[in-house]
Parts: sequence; C-alpha cells; structure tokens
Amino acid sequence: MGGVKVPTPIFFTLAAGLVLGMVYIHRFTVIPLASHVISNVPGVSVDPAQTRQTAAMTMTSDMPSNRSRRQQLLLITYGRSGSSFTSALIRAHPGVFYFFEPLYRIYLQHSAHEKSGFSVWGENRHEESQALMESFLQCDLHNATDMDNVQNKNSNDTKDTYICLASRSRGWKHLSCFMKMVETCQSRDMTFVKSIRFRVAWAEALLEKYPDFKMLYLLRDPRAVLFSQSKVFKTFDWKNDVSSVSKKHCQALTEDIDHFRRLREKYPTRVKAIRYEDGAMNPQRYAKEIYSFVGLEFSSEAQRLVGTLTSSNNAKKGREQYSVFRKEPELAMRKWRFSAGYKSVSVVDSKCSHLYPVLGYRNVTSQKDLESNVTVVLKPDSEKGIF
Repeated sequence: MGGVKVPTPIFFTLAAGLVLGMVYIHRFTVIPLASHVISNVPGVSVDPAQTRQTAAMTMTSDMPSNRSRRQQLLLITYGRSGSSFTSALIRAHPGVFYFFEPLYRIYLQHSAHEKSGFSVWGENRHEESQALMESFLQCDLHNATDMDNVQNKNSNDTKDTYICLASRSRGWKHLSCFMKMVETCQSRDMTFVKSIRFRVAWAEALLEKYPDFKMLYLLRDPRAVLFSQSKVFKTFDWKNDVSSVSKKHCQALTEDIDHFRRLREKYPTRVKAIRYEDGAMNPQRYAKEIYSFVGLEFSSEAQRLVGTLTSSNNAKKGREQYSVFRKEPELAMRKWRFSAGYKSVSVVDSKCSHLYPVLGYRNVTSQKDLESNVTVVLKPDSEKGIF
C-alpha cells in the first residue's frame, strides 16, 4: 500500500501527535502540516503524492482573525550585499517574526542537477519560489516541507523548531514544536523574510494580493558584491571568470532595477530601494529610514541596537563574513578595495558602469585610485537614481 507507512513502535506517538494537531484545528488551518512534520520522524516514510493530495483536500480558508492585520515584509537582495546587518535591524523588533532564506532548499534541489559555478538565481523557478515565499509571509506553511532547512538555524524565531525536528524526538514532539512556531508567527504584527533568491518582478503578485505587503530592495557596489562572492561562496574564480560573471550579474541588476522602477510607480509607498553603503556610513539614519518605511517605531531600544551592531567591542571573530556585527562598518565597506586588484575591478566597470549613475558609484582609474581614500560612493543621479 502507498502513503504513510508507520512502524508499530511509534504508532502511538504519531497518533498522539495527530490528536494534538486536532486540538489546533479550530485556531489554525494546519491539518495538512501534520504529514509534513511526520515525514521528519525517524523510520516513517511519506508518499509525496498522497501528502500533496491530502493537503489540497484538507486545506480551508479559515485563518486567525489577525491575519488581515498582519504586515508582510520581504527584503530582496543579492549574496554578500549587507543583508545580515540590515535584517538584524528589522528582526530585533519584538513584533517581527523572521524567516531566513526559506528558498534555500529549492536552490539545493536545482543546483544538484545543474552545472556548478556562478548563475543568476531565478531562471525557470518563478512559480515554485513565489508559492513557497507566499506561504512563509502568511505563516501559512502547508507548502513548507523543508522546516529541517539548515538555514532555519539563522533566525531565533525558527531555530528551536529546526533543532526539534532534527532531534530523535517522536511524532507528537515534532508536531508540537511545529505548531508552536506557527502559533507564534501568526501572533506577531509582522512577518519578515530575507532572500537572495527572489527576483524583484516576482513581488508584483504579492503587492497585488496583499495590501499590507511591502518590499525592500537592498543593493551594494557590484564590484564589492562579486569580489566577496568569489571569496565566500567560491562558485567562480575572481581573476579568470570575472568578465562572464559581472556580465550576468549586471544584466540581472538591470532587469531588477527596471522592474523596481515600474513597481515603485505603481506602489510608491510600498516598495523602497536602500543602499548598503548608506548604512555603513550612517547606521542610525539608515535604520531610522527603514523603520519609518516599514512602520515600526524607532525607539531608544532600537537606537541602542544600532550602536551594539556597529560597536568594535561586539565584532565577532571566526565566521566574520556572516556576522551581523561590524567593527567600524565604514572601513569594512571599503575593505574589498585593498584586495580585489585593479585589473579585475576594471573588467567589472566595463560590464556594469552603465548602472553607476543609477546606484551612485564611479569607475576606478588605476590601482592607486582603487586603494586611495577617495570614495567610489557618490550621490546617485537626481533623475536616474532609485534611492
């Protein structure tokens, strides 16, 4: 027979888990979630086709009464663009529930069948990514079959659930942990998702469907982004692959910026572009502008948080490239200029300089210029700029 095959020793624990799920049914639409959570129980196999069919048949439109009042915020960016720092500012608010990179599992599934190396995320993954993103933003996780996603360790709001599902606990414990996370998510004033794997154009459907949805679009100097990606992600060689990589990256940038302009004209109060360098040069003002756009109070506690994140006393050692703390953030912003090398940087300039007036950067003229104290960050063009 197909479907769920339950070994006798854990039958009663699974039954207990399903009973617990029934207790929640009148508060949350989560019966479809039971099969997803049970699939994490050691020794239990779940037929994916039957799981999806069951979810579709049992899904209803009943949701908590606060659903229509909950805000949704999506931060769209590219890898190594300063999103950890920006996300830390937002997620610190007690009314925010934070999901970190929920599309990571889709990336792993596709990358296993594709050639390694640099690629622009988003090709042929629109519907799959959009459906999953919507589920997380709405705390409606019937599509979220990957709560054992290792990226869930990077958010305090999902870390305990990840640890629970990765444990040897039985079905009722897994389901209880999952239900608790869903309940907490649905009780918060805002659901916040950060993703480097979601294209700007895809946000249009969310803007149309959810009046309380907002989008932040975070950008950084393409030369800094690509140099950092080559060193941290190691998906391409900075010296040998920079021409093809920078061409792909800045083509994607151009497309996303064009779509951002279109969406901003249509939804002027619900989409906003922000620049990493502005946060590094003036963290307090950067944070205040974000809080104002999102609709969060920039309290004295929030101001202290900015000071904590940028304090040299809190800069972490070890995996510093992923740390939300930045010792002297303005110096960290310029660090790439002393290692990238003029030859490779000039190649990026040749592929991306058409975007510099829009983003507020300038070409580098020599190795001496690259390593000088003369800034490459400018005020964007008054007509072409998007900030």
